Amino acid sequence: ATDGGQELALLSQNTQLESVEVFEDEISISGQTFTGPIVWNVELVYNDGDGEIRQSDSYPGTVTGRIDGEQVIVERMTADTRSFYR
Repeated sequence: ATDGGQELALLSQNTQLESVEVFEDEISISGQTFTGPIVWNVELVYNDGDGEIRQSDSYPGTVTGRIDGEQVIVERMTADTRSFYR
């Protein structure tokens, strides 16, 4: 599940994902599970009477998952959108 994607979709009429930054050196691995910080880079798109307004923004989050043999399985990606509402 990408809970963060749902949170980000609420921020504009058409939120577009530009990229997700993963900080490999900050990922914690415990047994077969991992967790670490990410940054969602998005473009928020609003429509008004004169056309589209686009604004790039970034939101921190967390990725969690598990390692199954050679495969990395992402189970959840969160986004902290509190700064948008301040």
